[in-house]
Amino acid sequence: MALHPRRASPEERKALLLMERTGYIPLELTPYFAWRISEERREEYDRRAIRVDSPLADLLKKLPAPWLGAIARNLGVKKQGKKQDWIPRIVSRLRDPKRLREIVRGLPVDARLALAGVLKRGGWWPLLDLEREFGAMAGDGWFWEDEPPSSILGQLRAHGLLFIGQARVGRRRRQVAVIPKDLREPLAQLLQDPEALPPEARSRTATTRALERLAAFYATLERPLLPLEDLNDFLRQVHPREVLEVEEDVEDFLLGMEDLEMKSADDVAGHHLSLWMRRLRYLYVGEVPLARKRRMLRTTARLYQCLAERGRVMRITAERISEAVVEITAPTRDLGKIPLPPPLGGELLLRLQDPEGNEYELVMNDYWLVAACAVLFTGDWDAMEEEAAWVRDGARKRERIRWLRRLPEWVWLELLTIFDPEEIDLIREWFYEHEMSELSAW
Repeated sequence: MALHPRRASPEERKALLLMERTGYIPLELTPYFAWRISEERREEYDRRAIRVDSPLADLLKKLPAPWLGAIARNLGVKKQGKKQDWIPRIVSRLRDPKRLREIVRGLPVDARLALAGVLKRGGWWPLLDLEREFGAMAGDGWFWEDEPPSSILGQLRAHGLLFIGQARVGRRRRQVAVIPKDLREPLAQLLQDPEALPPEARSRTATTRALERLAAFYATLERPLLPLEDLNDFLRQVHPREVLEVEEDVEDFLLGMEDLEMKSADDVAGHHLSLWMRRLRYLYVGEVPLARKRRMLRTTARLYQCLAERGRVMRITAERISEAVVEITAPTRDLGKIPLPPPLGGELLLRLQDPEGNEYELVMNDYWLVAACAVLFTGDWDAMEEEAAWVRDGARKRERIRWLRRLPEWVWLELLTIFDPEEIDLIREWFYEHEMSELSAW
């Protein structure tokens, strides 16, 4: 699972916990692997050779059947006969000025802006630059007839207006996005029409799209760590070439801090960032690449610097975050770890809710007890409860054990996501020799 991570749904998070414990892949993760295979097929196809001056018919001939079928459906072309029989009908539809106008006007305004941008550059554009402006195609997959592409560029591709491949640019080959040569002039004339591309739409930028994406994501959060206006101000300071990536990092930061139950931006410390990185393996299905993790952390440091300059967090907080990011990202082959301050027992770790709406607040004492059951008693709650009669503060520990035993198994698994094998001796010592404390060090 080294490629194509995506954010995990609540059901997938539980499945990931179960997989880590049992070694078996739960059925809930099957859709992810099917999606991943679909993504890999699309990306492999997008590395095929392409000529930047190719006409529409030549480009259509090279498309796989699911893509050609999606184009035919979107254009209202009948899919009678063999795949190659559809191509002349698609070409005829797109060369018809009236039909082309209807097709273009039916596209989202950002898709029309992308067409205009590619045409402005002569009909083709390096894909990396185009994606920086209009967003990546991640998630568009392979089976476009069943699941139409949702990205801006994917929608253009699914209408036969944009094609992706590798072409020689200067002395090396690069991935490029190409508008068919025979559609460039009619599209350029069409997009000069204010009704096809209103003048106010031309002012939209990558920053505009980043702000809109952040607003949509922000609305899904239950307890946002920061006000939306502060996040918007930060994105407006970011260079347009990287703003869409930075916006994605901001989403990940907000999601991670909500997962950690952080209540104030000034409360975030280096050990929280380190714990966030460890918990990405449950917040995402598929391994998040190391380079992406580093980018998330460095964006977080930049965000805090902006917040400090605006007086939204203390400067000492921003400095602490910056130092922590340097420390975590310093190793070359992995991320460094910042240990948590020694806990006392009452630290809130998780607040969970089951499908029936029941809420569970779990503290460090609960983690120690669940971990002790797993590693000292191989999951045998009966043996652990019996042994607890002879340990220090045994009555309170037995009472908490009984409460934990009544919880659903997935709650225990959620607690074990932070288990570190190096803590076994500490857990053993706590269970046998220490009292349960309700105080918190965090």
